[in-house]
Amino acid sequence: MRIGYGEVKAPVQAVVTARLAEPGDAVQPGTPLYRLNVDSAARLRVTLPQEVLSQVQPGTPVILHHGDRQQAIALNRIFPALDARALGSAEADLESLPFGLPSGARLSSVVVLASAKGVLTVPHRALVRTGTGKSWLFKVAEGRLHKVAVQPLLEGDRRVAVKADLQPGDRVVVAHRSVLLQLRDGDPVVVEPAT
Repeated sequence: MRIGYGEVKAPVQAVVTARLAEPGDAVQPGTPLYRLNVDSAARLRVTLPQEVLSQVQPGTPVILHHGDRQQAIALNRIFPALDARALGSAEADLESLPFGLPSGARLSSVVVLASAKGVLTVPHRALVRTGTGKSWLFKVAEGRLHKVAVQPLLEGDRRVAVKADLQPGDRVVVAHRSVLLQLRDGDPVVVEPAT
């Protein structure tokens, strides 16, 4: 006995991402026919190593990067259970897919564990750290090097927030540690434009 064809409507406006049954297939009630992607909301999942996971909590900011664009979001849920690679995860609910990307897209992100406002940052390679816990760098002023004591406050991927006798716009020497250790306070210097 053939009942005929029916019309199946999605419960919300969505994009079909997979057809799970072919036309003419016999299916039982409740069997999924399509996989849908609803663009009105999204869930972001970040995988984190154990040492970072122990420092995050609901509300921890995450900066998503896509090309030259970025978007800040806040984590909603933390899942502290670790997998075989000692990785756990955290999630955030978003109102829409970030940057208009399709569902399942992967992005680079930065989890912000601490921040400091109103401080100067310098490149990691400008600092010389001693075994006694002291740090310093060389500032360039009036054609000479000036050794400046530095207190690192927070460290990022490429830069360090510091407390030091520096002003915005001051030039500092960036080089390998072995080069910085050969320089002396008061050495003459000529600043050449980058090529």
